Amino acid sequence: MHRMLPAMLVIAGSCALNRAASSEDAALAVEVVAVRSVTGQYALGVLHLDSVFAHPDQAPPAMTGQLRPTSRHRALADSIRKDIVRTSRDTLRVRASEPRISGRVATISVTIDGRLVAGHPRNGFYETVALVLYYDGSRWIVRKRTQLGIS
Repeated sequence: MHRMLPAMLVIAGSCALNRAASSEDAALAVEVVAVRSVTGQYALGVLHLDSVFAHPDQAPPAMTGQLRPTSRHRALADSIRKDIVRTSRDTLRVRASEPRISGRVATISVTIDGRLVAGHPRNGFYETVALVLYYDGSRWIVRKRTQLGIS
């Protein structure tokens, strides 16, 4: 019986690694959909993605001090980089909370702020949105969007 115990621990360890990998994939998918949902209405000339998580449901948010995992940060930045319009000179920053995922439902808060070249009275702004997403079996879909603050 003592010889079986290490083998069982190895199997449990590999299952835990697979679960962690799939939860990272789900978190990244939620972040991509949420960030695109908020940034989609802006012409993104220069975009800075904060690597530190924001506190959820605050407008504008304080930062937690907890870093987004490097590989997930890089994948998120690469994913939204496609949305950048090089003809715009607007400089924008995105801050997002850590996604909270429970089964097929996820919540996340996203803030975009920055300086607009033209079109805003003070030439700067922020917008914070809380999102509820639902996983339909193949993708995450925004089900509810609540504006928490805007300037």
